[in-house]
Amino acid sequence: MTQIISSQRYLEDEIIKEKIESEDFEVLVSPKFDIDGETYQVIIDGHHSYHAAIKTGNTPIYTVASCQDSDNVAILEYDNDPERFLETAYIDSDYYDIETDIDIW
Repeated sequence: MTQIISSQRYLEDEIIKEKIESEDFEVLVSPKFDIDGETYQVIIDGHHSYHAAIKTGNTPIYTVASCQDSDNVAILEYDNDPERFLETAYIDSDYYDIETDIDIW
């Protein structure tokens, strides 16, 4: 089972409202990677869209970022080095499971 994780806790209610109104529930996630026997994906973009989907009872639409065609610096650091990727993708909090809100690291 893959855990979707994030290090962004800051959210703006107005942006979530806009995502609900436009029905934008798309969430960009990293490719899967393993650490200590667990499989993870990191939300790279779409934190507000994720919360808009959950708030309205919709399922978030996950899209996996491609290392080859991404202009996102974090995903370009992925390159099979999860620890380096996690450092680059860090935003503002400890990494946590997006569904349970429980800290991972």
